[in-house]
Amino acid sequence: MKYYDIYLFQAAKFMHLFKKGLLPNAFQDMFALTNRTYSYNTKNSNCFFISQYRKNIRRFSIRFQGSKLFKSLSQEIQHCENIGLFSKILK
Repeated sequence: MKYYDIYLFQAAKFMHLFKKGLLPNAFQDMFALTNRTYSYNTKNSNCFFISQYRKNIRRFSIRFQGSKLFKSLSQEIQHCENIGLFSKILK
């Protein structure tokens, strides 16, 4: 795998672990789901909320890039229960 592909792979795994609640407590408030942001249901209510930033440095952070990357994955990959299966399908 190329360096950028490894970065995308690791970022997607991080987001998957966050969504499943398998990360340490220090990361619990790092991301917000859309259903926590809005009081009404939408078709993307379980997706990560992508906030808009004015500075480029924040656009390259894991908060923005990870949320954007995870949203771009197929529904099959997003809803994998097992991290091993998630990694296998993602590769």
